[in-house]
Amino acid sequence: MIFKNGEILLGDFVFKKTDIRIHEGRIREIGDNLAPYEGEETFDLKGKYLVPGFIDIHIHGAAGEDYSNGTVSGMKRMASYLASVGVTSFLPTSMTMPMEELLDLYKRTEDFMKDEENEGARLLGIYMEGPFFSFDKRGAQDENYLIHPEKAVFKELLDASKNTVRIISLAPELPGAMKFIEEIDKNKVTVALGHTVCNYDQAKEAFEKGATLVTHLFNGMLPFLHRAPGILGAASEREDIFCELICDGVHIHEAAIRLAFKLLSEDRIVLISDGLSTMGCPLDYTPKGGYKSGHRRIFLKDGAAKLKDGTLAGSNTPLSVCVKRAVSFGIKVESAIKAATINPAKVIFMDHETGSIEVGKLADLVIMDKELNVVKTFKEGKEVQPFSGYFPK
Repeated sequence: MIFKNGEILLGDFVFKKTDIRIHEGRIREIGDNLAPYEGEETFDLKGKYLVPGFIDIHIHGAAGEDYSNGTVSGMKRMASYLASVGVTSFLPTSMTMPMEELLDLYKRTEDFMKDEENEGARLLGIYMEGPFFSFDKRGAQDENYLIHPEKAVFKELLDASKNTVRIISLAPELPGAMKFIEEIDKNKVTVALGHTVCNYDQAKEAFEKGATLVTHLFNGMLPFLHRAPGILGAASEREDIFCELICDGVHIHEAAIRLAFKLLSEDRIVLISDGLSTMGCPLDYTPKGGYKSGHRRIFLKDGAAKLKDGTLAGSNTPLSVCVKRAVSFGIKVESAIKAATINPAKVIFMDHETGSIEVGKLADLVIMDKELNVVKTFKEGKEVQPFSGYFPK
């Protein structure tokens, strides 16, 4: 297949009017006026954007399903919905739960990853958000199962997942955390700092020991103060630290979004949805008892996902919409898309396979109109069908 007559965001993240050829699931050629082979299909972009498929490395649920609920059918439904809104790869994100439930969940995840019939977004591994968190910054995490970092506990979970945990988030001020960070194989698992009351010095030490990611910057941590700069201050002084941002217009003020991009640069921001099961569901409806997310119940209140007591939980905004909102806040289109594609791919060591439009990479592509609405999604060169699943009633 050849894509023609559009503006293509190439590997240098500059739009160019050119053509690309897709063959056997990968990008095979990029050039002007490519001639189709005999019988080869040509797709007319009609002036629209062609961008890399979005990679959501921090998402709990979507379309009424939640990863922590632990069903393969739920993961499949999530994957199907995500692909329909431009996400071609994702890391389902677990919540703080009892050990036996996490072990069972991680075992089932490996089964889903081997499912060759999954036509939805590609599951690249697991984001382990908890249980190594601070009680004071637990947010929507269940305080009943918070524990201190232990290598033996993590190894058991990693073994259950068949080594598919890609990111582990923790609070570095907890007893044993620094040693834990030091001992993690950073070539396989990315260590993130999150749900923490750590100060500047503790964050700095954690980065020196190998942490390279900040979980949803500004949320679940102490604020930046001129005499107590915290995680943001420590992250701003290193060039190797990525920072997640929930750019849904609810979790972070637009001025803070602009500040983060200016301070850290477009190369170190990772846009995430932090989506919950409410994502994609009707805003004017919540099932009786709320949406299930692990041991928590989530309710839609004033368009936001919250616990019953009003605590702000994750988001119900797809990553592609987060990109669109970032642009509306003043971020360049190219920068916003970069933060949702190649940057997350780098965080999980997958940038050699996906995250940008370059020869040899997987043909994970999204067609967007000039208003940045998703028109079509292609995973490995195959068009993803519209999401047809029912929503909870």
